[in-house]
Amino acid sequence: MDLKREHELGQTAEARKRTDRDLRCIGWGLVLLGVLMPALVTVENTGIYRTLMNGIYQGQEIYVLLAALKLVVLNAVRAYPHYMGVFFLVETFRGMELRRRLLASIAAVGILIPGVYLLINRIYGIRYDFGIPALSMIAMIWVLAKIDFSFVGLMKKGLMVAFFITALQFLDMMPLLWNFPFGRGESSYDIKLVSKFLQADSFLQAMATIFFALFLFMSVLLLLLVVDENNIRRISEQKELNEHMLMETRMRILENRTYMELRHLVHDLKSPLTSMQALVGVVKLSAGRRGDQTEGEYLERIETMIDRMSSMISEILHEEQRSVVTTQELLDAVMAQISSAEYADLVHTENRAPEAKIRINKIRFSRVLINLVENAAYAVRRPDGKIWIRVEETEGAEIRFQVEDNGTGIPRELLGEIWEKGFSIRSSSGLGLNFVQQVVEQCDGSVELESVEREGTVVTVSLPPCEEDVCETGPV
Repeated sequence: MDLKREHELGQTAEARKRTDRDLRCIGWGLVLLGVLMPALVTVENTGIYRTLMNGIYQGQEIYVLLAALKLVVLNAVRAYPHYMGVFFLVETFRGMELRRRLLASIAAVGILIPGVYLLINRIYGIRYDFGIPALSMIAMIWVLAKIDFSFVGLMKKGLMVAFFITALQFLDMMPLLWNFPFGRGESSYDIKLVSKFLQADSFLQAMATIFFALFLFMSVLLLLLVVDENNIRRISEQKELNEHMLMETRMRILENRTYMELRHLVHDLKSPLTSMQALVGVVKLSAGRRGDQTEGEYLERIETMIDRMSSMISEILHEEQRSVVTTQELLDAVMAQISSAEYADLVHTENRAPEAKIRINKIRFSRVLINLVENAAYAVRRPDGKIWIRVEETEGAEIRFQVEDNGTGIPRELLGEIWEKGFSIRSSSGLGLNFVQQVVEQCDGSVELESVEREGTVVTVSLPPCEEDVCETGPV
């Protein structure tokens, strides 16, 4: 597994931890709210018994239905917080192995919900009936814990649970379930008693059945939609992962082919250089016999230039190949390469440590500075656009290169992604900054980027000082 993939997995794991932490806070907060709900929403302020009394006085069955609907809303609103809170807490177990997740879910559901009921009874003296609807809700949360919904938003899953909670409340209103563990609460019992008195049992049963079926259908429909969306998102993520792996494979194939081509190119370039070096050596011996010192000096210079050219060619092929250069030599090489570019007149240099020596792969490190300058050139606007290349030696003897521009800058939300392979703001290959980071790290250095949108960007490359014994030996 490559470093980038490990980094992505690390970021995903960290994001999952943050999400789970937020869910726990929300879950416990909702459970606490569930304990407080009986004090906030009461039978008195919903007017259930006033509606029942109107039904008795006027002898109209519609009032029984209205009272039943009010009680369903009351019970549902009271039930939402603690059931939702437990559901959110169960959601945080999704990272566990299936067996451990189920055991943790059973423990959470089996302890927290009865615990809330017990607290409400102790605090308010209200006895919540722990009948079939409550057991059905607990069973649903446990079943949902077995299904992986990790690719679907929490709002949709919460809405699905809310519809199911509402559907179950209508079971308490059905007169046909009078002798079963449904609707044993005081208010539910009173509503069914009044419906029997008004001979509205059939009407209340029919309406409660219709509403139960409607909300249950909506809950099941949402469940199916959530399952389908989850599967589609999982397939899409797998497809993206496969495409990523395919792109990585193609990149490796391309890099291997480029490497082989470079090896052949280096061999083709070095062969004539070797011949030239041999011929210069022969002519140099001849000049020495004749005593021609001027010609010997010229040949000495040619031989030195051939050696330097051979070393530069080797640096193209071998990433680990390094040589000792001064910062001014490097800066001159960079400026020579960009002298014909259309942005060359925007570049200004300031070298405060021209004699400082660094040990680098000159070819690759030159490309580092050129890449940074090119990125800056894309960001600045003429005619007031400027790019500065500054070199200085810090108090710790560290050599620091800075490429600064007064361009458009980079949005804050993108600063964490700019070093990733394939990331680009201007629709390029996205390899530039990743290459910069790799080369700098290979030189035992570090790179930092600071940017303010609409003000500019500063990239700082810091390299360790060249050790004296290495600096004296030259190329390594």
